[in-house]
Amino acid sequence: MPKTSQTTVQLRRSPKLVAFMVTFAIIGLIASLAVALVVGVAGTFLLFVLAFGTGFVTFIGWVAYVILDAIFSRRSKAVSATKIEG
Repeated sequence: MPKTSQTTVQLRRSPKLVAFMVTFAIIGLIASLAVALVVGVAGTFLLFVLAFGTGFVTFIGWVAYVILDAIFSRRSKAVSATKIEG
């Protein structure tokens, strides 16, 4: 008969950090490009607008991730699990 042991594990849903960062970076890049084209910035200033806008919106995505992760971690459940060894 296999040897078993009892343990407690935490089950929780958590958002994916990489997915949040990539999604918000793409949104920031598109939004920054749209703003730069509408305003009509100079070519040398365009890269600054794109970098700042993308970084700012990516930071907003990181803040959203932290908030959602905190909410989901409070909703976690502790369950008992049986581990079969051998």
